[in-house]
Amino acid sequence: MMDGTAADRALNELDAVRDAIDAGRFREAALRIELLERDIAGRDAAVVDIWQRLLAAERSRIDHSSGESRPA
Repeated sequence: MMDGTAADRALNELDAVRDAIDAGRFREAALRIELLERDIAGRDAAVVDIWQRLLAAERSRIDHSSGESRPA
């Protein structure tokens, strides 16, 4: 599980990822995604699953918008 502070921070960071993608700052967005992945890695399996899905969707937006592909 995530406590309220950790969840709030993660959601704020997800918003920052989305803002970076919308502004065309794809490298920044990719870095923020990597940092979020590291932050959630040690969490409960259900939390990790949800965040992996959210971050995969954002990574897909990066790939689609920038025309770049990234190894899985």
